[in-house]
Amino acid sequence: MPSNVIFIHPDGADPSHFAAARFESVGPDGRLNWDEAHNTGVYLGHLDDAVVATSNAGAVVHAYGVKAVAPSYGFDENGEAYKSLAALQGKNVKGATILQEAIAAGRPTAVINSGFNAEPGTGVFLADAESRRDRAGITAQIVESGVSVIMGAGEIDYLPVSTVGRFGEEGTREDGRNLIEEAEAMGYTVVYTRAALESLPANTEKVLGIFAADDTYNDVPEGAL
Repeated sequence: MPSNVIFIHPDGADPSHFAAARFESVGPDGRLNWDEAHNTGVYLGHLDDAVVATSNAGAVVHAYGVKAVAPSYGFDENGEAYKSLAALQGKNVKGATILQEAIAAGRPTAVINSGFNAEPGTGVFLADAESRRDRAGITAQIVESGVSVIMGAGEIDYLPVSTVGRFGEEGTREDGRNLIEEAEAMGYTVVYTRAALESLPANTEKVLGIFAADDTYNDVPEGAL
């Protein structure tokens, strides 16, 4: 049984994307590191109410181990929180996600996003929301979750309106909370650059890395870049 797990959520990807990467980079007869995995399984990606998954409901499937409805960010069609597969099997009475179980067990944990952390690929593992658009609420739940490491973008989601952040943009929180200050009070070391991250002492236990005001990737068509 492995003692450590890294779960990568390549939102929107399926085996055909990895096949295309193989053809382009090493040729049809080549092999990617992905192909060299000791164990590989392909699961059925449909949802309870849709053939094609949404980003948020797909993340619910990964976080809870159960099928979800397309709009879900942790809640079912009746507004009730999903119970994890472990809970349904009587192994986890709280019905927490697999990451919340790890936190409760005292394991070191991390969420890292190539965009902002309220996005479902990371956020669903630590937060429930009526809508994936509730960036403020989801971000607060992530900071409050007890996860060891949080890294991504979205500084505006941590800061209240009228507070200008490190990257020059004003916060969007309307509840007046400054989650960066709250995180520091919880023992998080906050870093904003790669250099600051790499210079952290080896015994640093809690890290909040914020690397852009909104996103860290170019989410516009190539013609607009």
